[in-house]
Amino acid sequence: MDKDTYWLLDAAATDYVPLELLTLEYNVTMVWNKPWHGMDEERLLHALHTSFIEGDLIAMVGDDEGPDELFVPTVEGVRAAFARTADRYIHYGLTAQGGARWEQASAPRWDRFVDTLRDLEEGEITATTRELAGRYLASEAYNGLEIVAGSEQWQELTPWPATYWKSLEIGHKVSFRYQEPTREEREPEPAWVEDLLAEVYGWYTNIWRELPLGRNAKRYAAWHARAA
Repeated sequence: MDKDTYWLLDAAATDYVPLELLTLEYNVTMVWNKPWHGMDEERLLHALHTSFIEGDLIAMVGDDEGPDELFVPTVEGVRAAFARTADRYIHYGLTAQGGARWEQASAPRWDRFVDTLRDLEEGEITATTRELAGRYLASEAYNGLEIVAGSEQWQELTPWPATYWKSLEIGHKVSFRYQEPTREEREPEPAWVEDLLAEVYGWYTNIWRELPLGRNAKRYAAWHARAA
């Protein structure tokens, strides 16, 4: 797998990605907190187009006007998304094939994967074990959150749709309410929280920096020459 392809697969490993976000370095690095892919717009377009037609990626359109639909966008459709002139927002994500390729390259430890969801007053944490979900919940106190005592509700999910493309045999979800800390000073973070976060954030190996540009760069050069 080449560098460009892996970046696109990895970016969508857990959530669909809006195409319009991909062309601006600030959006990628500061808003989305991802490493900058380093592709100019034409190279990015080629990498996306190749992954769409080879079956690793799929696009989704959805808004208040109707249900989501999955499709393979045209080159012109991707250009319109980049230029923000498309009629509706387009997001891309992994197919089952793309997910399998990402897994083969990244060697994910799904037993360490934690999914979190939070709004203004309520949150959810889901993991493959109740023990991991509980430890992550306890760590939230050192992340500026105060869990409302007695608000925790546990649910066992069988199966657990861990991501939009990946289901696991079981998941343990804890729902809770939280509030701003009543104490003015945050407690010092104990060593176990740092160990937990290292375990969770290291749930897979991101190999992007280790990969060569490979065949995609060569194919892009030929494609770009034909389009010029």
